Amino acid sequence: MARQATKGKVTSYHQLDCRRLAREHGFTPGHSFVTSLLDGWGYPATQVEVSMHEGRLDVRVGDLVRQCWPVEVSRTSLAHRNAWRWWFACPSCTRRCAVLYFRGVTAPGCLVCMNLSYLSQSHGAMMRGIERNQRIYKRLKWNPGQPLTWCRPKGMWRRTLLALSGQLDSGYSRMREALDKLNLHHVTDGIAEISSAMSK
Repeated sequence: MARQATKGKVTSYHQLDCRRLAREHGFTPGHSFVTSLLDGWGYPATQVEVSMHEGRLDVRVGDLVRQCWPVEVSRTSLAHRNAWRWWFACPSCTRRCAVLYFRGVTAPGCLVCMNLSYLSQSHGAMMRGIERNQRIYKRLKWNPGQPLTWCRPKGMWRRTLLALSGQLDSGYSRMREALDKLNLHHVTDGIAEISSAMSK
């Protein structure tokens, strides 16, 4: 497939994740089911019919014009977990991948042959730092605006809490450096206050 000069964003495409199929349906030959492609934000979008075969699955897409795309599947061993990890073989370039991207009734492909990039790749250091810290706050179940209520979540190891707190602190340091380059000192002072509250 010819690559475009400018990369598209995965948020503009629907996705079929091999890991989600393995978790929800398995890869038993002869098994057929209806599932949803997820949109670029992780929400159910277009419904597709999936038929399992030996080493292959067929994905039927479209309402008025129906297309059937055969996709080869393989697996690798996760010895430390006594389990398997499943993979797609991209129909366009045969590259092994975990996610296939669909748009309309055109042939699906992987991230590389569809020439796609993640939304975060077009963000600057400041935005990436904010998104990274948001994910950590969500995992810790902390409200960033109420540092006095922060405590170790039930069931979380203390060393995990310390590691995540360190990642938050380094994230704020990177954000502070990005702001210093823009000479936004009033915002930098606010980040310094949050960092000092975390260290107490």
